[in-house]
Amino acid sequence: MTTTMEDPAGVSGQSQTFLLQVLDTLPAAAYTCDVTGLITYCNRNAVDVWGRTPRINDPADRFCGSYRLYYSDGRVMPHDECWMARTLKDQASYNGQEVVIEQPNGAIRWALAHANPMLDAEGRLLGASNVLVDITERKRFEEQLAYQASHDSLTGLANRSKLLESLDQALADAERRGEPFALMILDLDGFKRINDTFGHEAGDAVLMQMRPRLQKVVSRHDLVARLGGDEFGIVLRGADEARARRVAAAILASIALPMTVGDRRLTVGASLGIATWPNEGRNASDLLRHADMAMYSAKRSRTGLEVYADSQPTTIPHEHSLACELSRALEQGAMELHYQPIVDLASWDVVGVEALVRWPHPERSLIHPIDLMPLVESHGLSTQLDQWVFVEAMRQQRAWRDRGLLLELSVNLSIESLLDDRFLNTMLELIEESPPYRMTVELSERSVVSDPGRAQQSLDRFRTLGVRVALDDYGTGYSGLDHVKLLTVDEVKLDRSFVRGLPGSTTDARIAEAVLSLSHALGLVVTAEGAEDDEALDWLVAHGCDRVQGFCLSEPLPPDRLVAWLESTDRTTRRSVAEFLLEG
Repeated sequence: MTTTMEDPAGVSGQSQTFLLQVLDTLPAAAYTCDVTGLITYCNRNAVDVWGRTPRINDPADRFCGSYRLYYSDGRVMPHDECWMARTLKDQASYNGQEVVIEQPNGAIRWALAHANPMLDAEGRLLGASNVLVDITERKRFEEQLAYQASHDSLTGLANRSKLLESLDQALADAERRGEPFALMILDLDGFKRINDTFGHEAGDAVLMQMRPRLQKVVSRHDLVARLGGDEFGIVLRGADEARARRVAAAILASIALPMTVGDRRLTVGASLGIATWPNEGRNASDLLRHADMAMYSAKRSRTGLEVYADSQPTTIPHEHSLACELSRALEQGAMELHYQPIVDLASWDVVGVEALVRWPHPERSLIHPIDLMPLVESHGLSTQLDQWVFVEAMRQQRAWRDRGLLLELSVNLSIESLLDDRFLNTMLELIEESPPYRMTVELSERSVVSDPGRAQQSLDRFRTLGVRVALDDYGTGYSGLDHVKLLTVDEVKLDRSFVRGLPGSTTDARIAEAVLSLSHALGLVVTAEGAEDDEALDWLVAHGCDRVQGFCLSEPLPPDRLVAWLESTDRTTRRSVAEFLLEG
C-alpha cells in the first residue's frame, strides 16, 4: 500500500494532534523515515520494540543503524537491506517480514515489519511509513511448543523424534564429509525391579539422574535422547568404533555409580549396543536396527557392551520387533477400539461402555489386551497408547452423542500416564475444550500401590472436571480396602477372576459378598467384570451388584456393531436386556 501525502499546510494543527494521539494508542512501533533513511517520527510504543526511542533526524540512527538487526534465520541483516531501505529503493510495500531486533541492553525482540512508501500528490517519494508488531511472546510460545514436541518431559533430554532428526542430519553430514559416526542404544538393567520395589517415583528419580551421567561423558556436538521407558539413544558425531567403545565404557562406569534416591542408595546397570556408519549401516533404519540388536546381545550375554557385527543374528528378538511395530501403529493411528456395554442391574439399561483397545496386526490378526499390555508396559509405550485411546474414545463418544446416543465412557489409564504431567495437562485441556457426556477413568488397583499420594493429586484434577474415578481389577491387589480409603474413587470394579467362579466357588462368592458389602457401606458403585453366564448374572442381581459387563451380555464390539446391538434391544421403547437375553 502506498501512502499519498497532501500539502501539510492543508492539515490543521488539531487534526495533526489527533492523528498523533491515535498513533500513540497503537500496540506497535509506528515511525516514519525520509528518503535518506533518517527517522522523522516515532510513536510512544516504539520503545517497547526498540528498547529506547530511535533518535529523530540523527544520522547515527539512519535506517535504525544503532541497533543490530537479524533475519528470522539468524543471519545478520545489513541496515541498507532492511525493510525500510528496500521500501525506499523499490518504492514498494514490504509487509509481514519476520525480523529480529537486538536492543541496546542485549535483549532480543521478534517483530513483524510492515513498510510502505509515502508519496506526495504528484507521486514523488517523501519517505516510508513503518510499523513493527511485537511477536516476541508468540515466538517464545512456538519455541516452547517445538521444545516440548522434541524433548522428553521427565528428563529434559531429546525424545525419539529428535534423535531420528539428529540421525538424519548425521547421515547427511557423513555422506558429504566422509566422517564416521556412531549410534548407541542403551537399556537400563534392573529398572523394573526398582519400580516394583520402591515405586514409580523412585523410578522417575533414577531416570532423571541419567541425564547428567550421560551428558557429562559425551561432547556438546553429540545428542542424548530418551527413547521411552528406560531406553536411551546417543548419536556420537565423528566417532569411529574405537572412540565409540571408549565413550560406551565411560557411560557404563558413570551409570554404575551409586545414586541417592530419597533416603536410599540405589545402583543400576545398563546394556549398550553400538552401530557405526558406514560399517554397520548406511541408513537410519539399519543403524537403529543394528544398534538394537547389539544392545539385546549385550543384555543376553551380560557383557554390558556389544558392537554390531555381521555374524550376529539378523533379526531383533521377537518381542522387541513387535514393540517397534506397535509404536509405529500408534503413531499412524492403526489401532482399533472396541466397546463393551455396561448394564445397570436395577433398570437393565445400557448405561455406558468401556473402551478396550485392539491391534489389527497385518500378520497376526487381532491382538487383544491380554497379549498387548505386557508388551506396552515392558517397552514404555503406556503413555503413547493411553493418549491415543483417550483421544479416539472421546471422538467416538461425540459422534454417538451427535446421533442422540448418550453413553457413559470408561477409559483405562496406566499409572505412568497418570503421573506424567505433560499427558495429564494435554488430556485435561481436551476435556475442558470438548466436555464428554459422562466419563470415567479406570485405574488398576495394583498400579496405585507405588505412589497413592501423587495418584490422588492427579485424579483430583480429573474429578474437578466432572470425570468419575473407578478402581479396576478390585480385589487382586495389595490391601485393597486401604486403597479405597487412600484414594477418592466413585466406583470399584470387581475383578473377573472372582466373578468367573460365581456361584459355584464358595471362596469367590465370599470375596464378592465382602466387596459388595464394604463398597456399598462406603457409598461406592460396584461393577462386576467378566460375567460369562446366566448363573453368575443371577447371583450378582440377587446380591445387589449395581452394574455388570461381560460376555453373557455382549463381547466388546466395534462402534458400528455396538450401535446395531443397542438397536436390537429397541422397538418403540427400549426392551430390557433381560428380555433380549431370554429371547436369544
